[in-house]
Amino acid sequence: MKIKKRLWALLLSAAMIITFLPAAAFATENEAASAVPVSAEYEGAALRGVVGTSRILSLESPAAGGNKFVVTFSDGSKKTFSWPEEQDASSDTYPEGAFIYDKNTYLYAEVYEDEDNPVSFKEGLNENVKLQLNIHYNANGEEALKSLTVKTSVNCTYDKKPLAIEFVPAEGFEPECTAGPNYLIEDLFYGEGNQFVVTYEGWNDAYQGYRVYKNRMMYFNKTDEEGNTWEGFALNGNPEKYGEFYLDDGVLCEPEFGEVFDATFSYTEMVPELDEEVSVSFTVPVKASKYQPYTGWAIYAYNGKLKTPSFKVFYGDDKLIDPAEYEVSCESASKMGWYDATITFKDKEKFVDSIQTFYGIGPAAPKVSKLVAGKKSLTVKWKKLTNAQLKNVDGFYIELATDKNFVKNYKHIYVNKKTVKAGKKLIKNLKKGKKYYVRMYAYKKITQDGEKFEMPSADSNVKYIKTK
Repeated sequence: MKIKKRLWALLLSAAMIITFLPAAAFATENEAASAVPVSAEYEGAALRGVVGTSRILSLESPAAGGNKFVVTFSDGSKKTFSWPEEQDASSDTYPEGAFIYDKNTYLYAEVYEDEDNPVSFKEGLNENVKLQLNIHYNANGEEALKSLTVKTSVNCTYDKKPLAIEFVPAEGFEPECTAGPNYLIEDLFYGEGNQFVVTYEGWNDAYQGYRVYKNRMMYFNKTDEEGNTWEGFALNGNPEKYGEFYLDDGVLCEPEFGEVFDATFSYTEMVPELDEEVSVSFTVPVKASKYQPYTGWAIYAYNGKLKTPSFKVFYGDDKLIDPAEYEVSCESASKMGWYDATITFKDKEKFVDSIQTFYGIGPAAPKVSKLVAGKKSLTVKWKKLTNAQLKNVDGFYIELATDKNFVKNYKHIYVNKKTVKAGKKLIKNLKKGKKYYVRMYAYKKITQDGEKFEMPSADSNVKYIKTK
């Protein structure tokens, strides 16, 4: 009779105990006439496993006649079990993951291991792995189960790891990029019809080879737990399931007008067996059709008078554009706040139609007059403000860092109005003997268009000093 699935757990537990008992202890006197399986030996090629797990993927080279188990019985006879060319593992008679040899014999796919010594396969050949071979045999006219441990080797690889990717554009697809230090025009890229082919390293039906998948590329954005937004491309629009595409380093376009260049994308996928991300790349020829200019902007010191701003406009590698090539449209203002401006270009073939920029009116910028080094500290001194200037200031912020770009070991320190009036601030808990760069800006609390915020001044001058 067949073993029912609900009895499997009980039978397997008993079998694992029986595995280590001698044949005589397994058989009763009434079973003496029956041949009991007592040992087994594997004579085939190495099994295939998954890195970082104890999971067996497949048996190797069945057509070559490998994967044989020779079982020795208590009467001295032997029987060879070979991996069948086809099998039906859907029956609930067998446990999930079993490799079935015939109705009486199967190899349990998980390796035999102790609770205190779990098996975690490493890439390459893992020797002396114990597997569990389960054999049904006749004992005194009834079916019994005997479980034997079998030593073999497992050659492990990743279940699925992307190796390469090829972009297959839709008919008529011509990706464009605005020339200068700007971005690929993304809405063109994720249009319907654009496809890609991802080549994976994997093991499928006992054959070492590559699996190729084709999917439509779709744009996505998501927000992590800290509120950061990520943008990219996903296979079928599901980055959690299929992996993600990102533009390499974000900035792709730094060519001259009309130049054709290769834009590089990286595809990233989490490989659970490795517990890490694996990336591959592909390139797409992109034409730099127009320049995307950019502007400098300023914060003007408030004095109650009307401000009419001027702008410097650049393209490419900080190349200044002649003011005769564009027109500036913006509102003049006298109050503190931020104000928009539009710059419209005359040459529509060379430049984008227009760009948006802004300017500000804020408190007068403070001036750092002196830095005094102390033991793991420094004192910042600034030029004292007049009474008229103090009316337009609610506080200062001091910025300091160990690099001139104000990135490394950055600190942002609040200075209240009382300390602003005093003209100096002691900063403690710094690193010993380290050079620090210091700058400041003032702010005024204002309300503009119904919003309340701190309007900053322009930055002060920069000074540096080494702590003691």
